[in-house]
Amino acid sequence: GDDPIWMRINSPGGSVDAGLIVVDTMKTVAAPIHCIVESSAYSMAAILLTFCDKKYGMEHATFMLHEASYGTQGEDPQNRSKLDFLTKYLDALHVEIAKNLKMDLKKYRARIRDAWWMLADEAKSIGLIDEIIAR
Repeated sequence: GDDPIWMRINSPGGSVDAGLIVVDTMKTVAAPIHCIVESSAYSMAAILLTFCDKKYGMEHATFMLHEASYGTQGEDPQNRSKLDFLTKYLDALHVEIAKNLKMDLKKYRARIRDAWWMLADEAKSIGLIDEIIAR
């Protein structure tokens, strides 16, 4: 239907693969997706937020975007192949996130290099959320 689907977020983040399954599902749904961050949206949870149609944050909610972390194990050729794949995969994701934030990609990548922590007012100023809910 046309009624919005509401997603409540209070999360330290999680798996990029699992998060992108949610993102792909969000993109296929005709109804608008409205998200409200109750306390925290860190890492993959903040990325999910960028794909919502309407984004709200409680007054004391906090947010964090950062570069992905991952590890490999095994023989060198397979590790190099996996690293090449992950670099392409994550670079494409960062292009989408910067576009969702209407932010220059280089500026976005510089901000997330050492983890970009935000209070609700900064999240609103960069477009990560549309409104702060104080009442």
